[in-house]
Amino acid sequence: MNYTGAVTATPSGLGANENAYDYTHDDWKWIIYGKKTILGGLSIIGLIGRDHLRTETYIKKYQDYEATLIKNSQWYWMLKIKYSF
Repeated sequence: MNYTGAVTATPSGLGANENAYDYTHDDWKWIIYGKKTILGGLSIIGLIGRDHLRTETYIKKYQDYEATLIKNSQWYWMLKIKYSF
């Protein structure tokens, strides 16, 4: 395999509504995860967290690779239903 290119990350400047302090005051990331299996392969999964959540898109040109949650007051929750057989 012949690889000739290099992948580098170039940080950009702050946007109009961004504050540099928002990216420096919180280094703690956390998540609470719970899972309950019922009826054999049926599971209910719940998550509450404030971690390195990143949004995804099918158009890679518009992908945002920075963590979405940058302030202490920002968090998310998720509820999933899973069936395994």
